[in-house]
Amino acid sequence: MNLSYLNKAGFKAQQGVTALLMSLIILTLITMVSLMTAKTVSVEQKISGNELRSRQAFEAAEAGIEAARTYIDKVNGGPDRAVSGTVDANIFTLNVDGVTTELAALNTVGTQSVHNITDASANLSGSVTVTMTDASPGSDMSLIFVSSVGLSADGTATRTISLLMPVISSIPNVPVNPVISRGKVTISSGATAFNVFNPEGNTTLWVGETVSLGTSSSTYTEIEPPEGSPCLLDVPPCTSVKASDTAQIGVDIIDSEGSLAELTTDQLFYNIFGMGLEAYKQDVIDTQTTSANYSSVVDHAKNRFIYIDDSADIDEGDIEVFGCASADFEVNDTPDSCSNLSPGVLIVEGDLEITDEASYFGLIYVTGDLGVSDNVEIQGAVAVGGDIIHTGGSLSVYYDSSILTQVVNNAPKSAAAGTWRDFE
Repeated sequence: MNLSYLNKAGFKAQQGVTALLMSLIILTLITMVSLMTAKTVSVEQKISGNELRSRQAFEAAEAGIEAARTYIDKVNGGPDRAVSGTVDANIFTLNVDGVTTELAALNTVGTQSVHNITDASANLSGSVTVTMTDASPGSDMSLIFVSSVGLSADGTATRTISLLMPVISSIPNVPVNPVISRGKVTISSGATAFNVFNPEGNTTLWVGETVSLGTSSSTYTEIEPPEGSPCLLDVPPCTSVKASDTAQIGVDIIDSEGSLAELTTDQLFYNIFGMGLEAYKQDVIDTQTTSANYSSVVDHAKNRFIYIDDSADIDEGDIEVFGCASADFEVNDTPDSCSNLSPGVLIVEGDLEITDEASYFGLIYVTGDLGVSDNVEIQGAVAVGGDIIHTGGSLSVYYDSSILTQVVNNAPKSAAAGTWRDFE
């Protein structure tokens, strides 16, 4: 028997089995690697898809927040454009940073409205639900809670952004005195009458320097009747009582007030309006005009915040009334009346000289001096960074907090960035 031949045959058989086993092992490993690779690719695709949907939802939620801020902003009329006391029913089409938001109908306070969002530049699409509620303690819409829920294009991913959005007040420190003057108040002998009425308090003039009421017997001030005043028993009861006249200055006139005189004109403006003049022009003022072209803008203006860029002379025929339409204005009453009151704010950067009779409803602010030489009536309040000089005619100032409140409520509003954000 040839043993060497048998050994060689057996060895070759073993080599074949080993090769087969190695092939099977390699094939198994390749299969496992392929399966793992396929699984990894599948997971990565899912992660990528989830990230895209999450991004779509987040961008939609961000767009909803920006839509709410823009809706509230004064450029577009504020949250209560219908002056109904609640957030308006309608909203507009908005383009912000390439994101087109179709905003057709944001319903009443607390309700929801779904809007489609597309961003072709980022290949994004989705929808957003915006909820706006009045979170201010006094329900005056000074603080609005905004919740924006963004959805991905397929509706499977949701992101929510919530924040408290403060609304900038147009006059955060409403004057409580009919007349404020950082300088002097001088009523000359040529003035027929100077009258200041404050039926809501016990001060009429707050003046940084001296007050001279002149010599006219028709010059006097009146304040709220003190408790126990006999005139309160009259039928109808009195609304004010005389406090000062040319013979004696009463306690209602605060003059030589150092804390007021020491303020700069910028500081006085800031104390009333809560920001500097330049910021106020940008954030609140809705109409800017020049000293040469103010007449058509100011006369019969309704609910307007107007800024005149330089000293102005209001001459004969320039202005009849500010804060009231001509058809609603009645000059025969005392004080003059407006059946459809629409008070505003008139700011003059410089001196203001009024040489023709006119009536003003709202707040008048002059950074320089105010001169009056004809019959002028102001209902609301007046604040002056310089002196008040009354040389002719009658000047009557009637303090009315309801008019000033209406000015604030009707004012253009702007939304601040928000106090905080919650992300879900």
